[in-house]
Amino acid sequence: MAVKISFVAEQLASCAWYRCQVPGRALAAAGYDVHVADWIDLDRLAASDVVVFQRPSEPHVANIVRDLVAMGKTVVIDMDDDLWNLHPANPVYAVWKEPETIGALEECIRSATTATAATPELARLMSRLNPLTVVVPNMLRREDWPAEMPDKDTGERIVIGWAGSTSHAPDLPQLAGVVDTILARREDVEVWFAGYHPGFVRPHPRLRLLPPVSLEEYPALVAKFDVGLAPLVDISFNRCKSDLKFLEYAAAGAATVASDVAAYHRAVRHGETGMLVKSPKDWLTYLQVLLDKPALRASIREQAHAYVQTRFAEENVRLYQEAYGLV
Repeated sequence: MAVKISFVAEQLASCAWYRCQVPGRALAAAGYDVHVADWIDLDRLAASDVVVFQRPSEPHVANIVRDLVAMGKTVVIDMDDDLWNLHPANPVYAVWKEPETIGALEECIRSATTATAATPELARLMSRLNPLTVVVPNMLRREDWPAEMPDKDTGERIVIGWAGSTSHAPDLPQLAGVVDTILARREDVEVWFAGYHPGFVRPHPRLRLLPPVSLEEYPALVAKFDVGLAPLVDISFNRCKSDLKFLEYAAAGAATVASDVAAYHRAVRHGETGMLVKSPKDWLTYLQVLLDKPALRASIREQAHAYVQTRFAEENVRLYQEAYGLV
């Protein structure tokens, strides 16, 4: 009989996609009986061998965690964000600043068999609550992204793009003035912002402000980018962020220009798989370099696309197996 694994997500949004759906489908393909939901089915959990709670916030969940551990289940608390240091501009700040909510999460982590974190920095924070915290990096699902390197530089316009949510409101001001300057200098460039529209960018015929798209539509959107922007300010919350945006851009065949912060240090090699920005003026400098040197842009895209082949869940099932005590 196949080992039963249940993922219980806070909600089936982008975080749960990468932390529950992607590993869940990879494990299912490997022969495990996997169920993913955003509600608690006590009968299902009691029949499971492994239960993964993705950042639980309800006080009663801690009791369920303890009960499942007492039944001999492997119970894992998974996180991909530093919820102790949310920026006030983050849309979930008001929820997680409540002592009852963050306290429930902490009690779940303490009571669980183990905990998993998307980055070493986040794992260090969580290990003060559960010393058995392990790192399980974010992965992509291979079938969502082009198998071959997408053909770029074939149109009249070069698209510089960013896609994300309002949680990145503190990060985008780094680009103030940069977008306006690039649009003024280069008539062959379009700039796209999808999902969240920064107020500092002046209207322009080649500036596109796009609404959020579904998770299913997201890869097709990013595949239209020639250059992807990944700004992160150096604050506590961002120091625990993962390299997910770089992975998405790389899989879609875009050259990434990213902030030189911990999130991107492990995957982005400056001038090889992307460009790392150390100062505000670097945004304009490196974007101009990529626009002026199509051969360099192509080389970066190719090397990044080669790197991302190592970050698909299907080829990293053993990471999940080890984290969940399956091997």
